[in-house]
Amino acid sequence: MQDIPSELAALAQATQPTLLMALERILESPHRELHVETPRVGLEELTEPDTERFVELLGEAGVLSPARREPIHFEHEGQTWQLTEIYDARPIISQDTYPNRFVKHVLQRYRRMLRADGTPDATDLARRLSPLLDHTFLGTVGPLTIVSTDHNVLRMHPDYRIVLRLFVALTRWGQSSGAIATGKPYED
Repeated sequence: MQDIPSELAALAQATQPTLLMALERILESPHRELHVETPRVGLEELTEPDTERFVELLGEAGVLSPARREPIHFEHEGQTWQLTEIYDARPIISQDTYPNRFVKHVLQRYRRMLRADGTPDATDLARRLSPLLDHTFLGTVGPLTIVSTDHNVLRMHPDYRIVLRLFVALTRWGQSSGAIATGKPYED
């Protein structure tokens, strides 16, 4: 991260954190969300049953068998039954979140614009962005399917807000061929 040129920090003022510092903090402590995955597993693999989906299982073939041992899940007409597979609620912490996808999208867009510029400085900067995108958690987050700046983390978190400002600047800078390398925004 120390080698990223100052062009990336062009949006920062002296009293505000630079883009470089914001990217370092995002990489050190990215936005995370708690997700619950519910794979269908056998009883021996079960950790936390998703009881809300029990009824859904009853209509599926092969998930019910006569109960030969505990646990007995229900009794019907004098016969005991057990489920052989159950949906298991497994909470996971994911970094594949909209704000992180947005950061990846903005940095990829910046790299593409730098490569298209073709000047030696722009090409060098694009090459220096590649490790951020390919060898950090950003390499594992999914693509951004809808670009929207209407997300609380993008608007409220100071580091993500700097990336949001880069997105706005890139939109403007894209109007001028040499503006990316010089760090000067497009002037109407």
